[in-house]
Amino acid sequence: MISWIIVIVFILVIIALSKLGHFRKKTFIFIVILLVLFFYSTLLIINSKNKLDFIGLNNYFYNLIDHGYSRNENKIVSDLGWELEPQSIYYVLQDLKKYKKPIYITENGLADNSDSRRSWFIRETLTNVHRAIHEGVDVRGYLYWSLLDNFEWEKGFWPRFGLIEVDYKTQERKIRPSAYDYSKIIKDSAIMRPAKKSRRQKKLIRV
Repeated sequence: MISWIIVIVFILVIIALSKLGHFRKKTFIFIVILLVLFFYSTLLIINSKNKLDFIGLNNYFYNLIDHGYSRNENKIVSDLGWELEPQSIYYVLQDLKKYKKPIYITENGLADNSDSRRSWFIRETLTNVHRAIHEGVDVRGYLYWSLLDNFEWEKGFWPRFGLIEVDYKTQERKIRPSAYDYSKIIKDSAIMRPAKKSRRQKKLIRV
């Protein structure tokens, strides 16, 4: 009840600011929708606190909000144009920590037909997951999306998320190099990262 009162107060404040000319109409509508969705999702998790066994997190990309939506620099992007910022998962995990539930990262990956960014993305993502775990976040598992190239509901077959490449005409499977890198991380329970000073130097992180 209190959370909904806060939502209403926020909306009233935004309406007042909008009338004073501080917000454009589209920005005003976007902020209202964002606030309602935020508080609704928060209430949903709070009310389900004693009914859920764990929290499942699907994480692919992030968006910067700076006087608008999606003002990303897009330094490194996937084939779908999503900016790849592996550190973002750390902040999401930290935010979920307050619910005191085990967390499973049920989906995390990228469309990368050339397989040139996947190993880096997995390595940096797991490094940030490891960081969150060491700071007390109860992460129990990580599932990369996806094992095989798959059909994406909105985009069809062209985005390539798989650790294993699929030839849709012949159904032939081919293991991508990133799959071997991911396998090594799992087998060694460690992440090898390039050091900042030199690309030749490596830094070992036990996970």
